[in-house]
Amino acid sequence: MKNVSHTLLLVLFVCIGSILPSSVTQLYGQDGSEPSHQLQFIAKKGATVVAFDFSAPKGSTVRIDWGEGSPVSIVSEYDGSDEYLRNQAKFTYSAPLEANKTIVVDATDITSISSSYYDKGIVGLGVVDAPELKSIKFGYGCCMKESLNGLVDLSQCPKIAVVDL
Repeated sequence: MKNVSHTLLLVLFVCIGSILPSSVTQLYGQDGSEPSHQLQFIAKKGATVVAFDFSAPKGSTVRIDWGEGSPVSIVSEYDGSDEYLRNQAKFTYSAPLEANKTIVVDATDITSISSSYYDKGIVGLGVVDAPELKSIKFGYGCCMKESLNGLVDLSQCPKIAVVDL
């Protein structure tokens, strides 16, 4: 899929499973404001390590709320010009998750996002509002069956060109 028009793109998954809980963790900026663009991952019950790879303009800061207190910031070292070099976001929980958990990412500058070779803990996506996102790939055994309402809505990603779920 090289060219995708800027129209509504819905990727519908047939799934059996739960949906995103109504109490969604919000990620706040340093000034207390909510980020204008979010990407939400659903981490599965029982996971201890969750990781994903991303690209963003070199030097930009991506904030992530792993749902365990204070958000963390990662400064992008890789802008996506080499598809094999990506930033990795990885978090280890102190104990296995007792229920699915929502991870909230400030997606303002993210241009690509993919599953990490090291992780099998992501089981779905919630909100995907990423205006610069060009590529989303979760093919390393990730299953999106726990996505919000059973689907992945990419309508807020006008630059999307590659979808591999």
